[in-house]
Amino acid sequence: MHKVQLPFVLLLLSVISLQAQWIYLPPIPDPAVIGPGGGITYGGGYIWAIVGNDDDGFYAYDIGQEDWITLEPVPEDIFYAGAIAYETGGEKRVFVVASIEDEPDQLFIYTKYRPTGYEGEWNDPDEYPIYLPEKQDCGPGVSLAYQPLGYPQVGGWLYLLLGGDTQKFYGIFITDTAVGPRGAIRYEWKRLADIPLPVTAGGALCYDAYSKSLFALVGGGKQLIYRYDINSNIWDLPGDTPLPANDGSSIIAGPSAPNLYSRLAAIFGWSAAIDTHRICYFRPPYYYWYPHNSPLPAILGSGASLAYEPRADDLYLVIGGERPYFYYNPFPWSIEEGPQTQKTIDLSQKTRISYDFDKIVIHYSTDAATHVGIQIYDLMGKRVKTLLSTDIGKGEHQVVWDKTNNSNRKVTKGVYFITIDKENKKEGLKVIIR
Repeated sequence: MHKVQLPFVLLLLSVISLQAQWIYLPPIPDPAVIGPGGGITYGGGYIWAIVGNDDDGFYAYDIGQEDWITLEPVPEDIFYAGAIAYETGGEKRVFVVASIEDEPDQLFIYTKYRPTGYEGEWNDPDEYPIYLPEKQDCGPGVSLAYQPLGYPQVGGWLYLLLGGDTQKFYGIFITDTAVGPRGAIRYEWKRLADIPLPVTAGGALCYDAYSKSLFALVGGGKQLIYRYDINSNIWDLPGDTPLPANDGSSIIAGPSAPNLYSRLAAIFGWSAAIDTHRICYFRPPYYYWYPHNSPLPAILGSGASLAYEPRADDLYLVIGGERPYFYYNPFPWSIEEGPQTQKTIDLSQKTRISYDFDKIVIHYSTDAATHVGIQIYDLMGKRVKTLLSTDIGKGEHQVVWDKTNNSNRKVTKGVYFITIDKENKKEGLKVIIR
């Protein structure tokens, strides 16, 4: 028996649209701005941010506390190009590649003292610099992506697209024994197959765990997305993108869908071809793009970036263009199955949830006698339980979910959606079982 504990930012007591809805969050602290070389990534309960723009600012957004934490700065100012990635799986390191004025460009590693929390320290670049391969410089479009190999002690691969109008692509193996908190990295960069076209401003890279592939935008206004097959060390061209990838583009991988395909999300930086900025989704292996109906909350600029939080299935967005505006979307994915196919959502303030030890109480009202259906769905859109399907009279009502499925077994931890169908309207609530 335990009481459900939900971080405030995820406790959506009011009814939230199941379509894309960007919710404003506290901006990255003053005087920080997001500019060239800035970006965000998710890991270990935090959104990690570098601001670029010839600045060394480094921050962590505590999702549970809804607050930014100012951390030890990046060892050098990120001059005009940079990228950030997190060690998923190991949960201990943040990787930042940075262009440095008048010095060789470097990879910096922020190692946390423990897997939880945010406290840690950077490698010492004076004693143990981690230069980029062959001391090359990175440039606009430089990108990082991390591939975990299953267990923290096994480690994973950190991938690097150099950017700066080059095609060069590298990987470096990371383990607990490879990097000390203040020490040098003990492995060498491995040269991998060149990406078919040079990467420049607007380039972006992500790792998709479902297909075990990397996906890349090359930027420069090109409408192309490439896939890197890790096993064969070969790039191929799945197809075009719906919009040109300019400065401020970003791509991330989300959860696989129930009918077995990957899901990627991308944003495309400003260009004259874009009148309203939208997030676009990509579905390997079918190579099908589709834009979301709802526009982004602002025009994107340099340093615009996406991050995906898998535990709550939320998408985070920083706008960029010397603006620290920061948002999240609690219902980012469009799927065929389950409640997210509903198009009409009532935002009634009378519908809410409350918690009674290990039970969730759903409060709702009806303006007249009507049929009411209340369903529980899991993150992948599968119906878990039918709570109610009957005629209800006018007034205030409530129904209790004891966190069991239709077989009366306790559901596992995770994200669930409660849908209420009444009076020819649909309402939706999101809850997290911990």
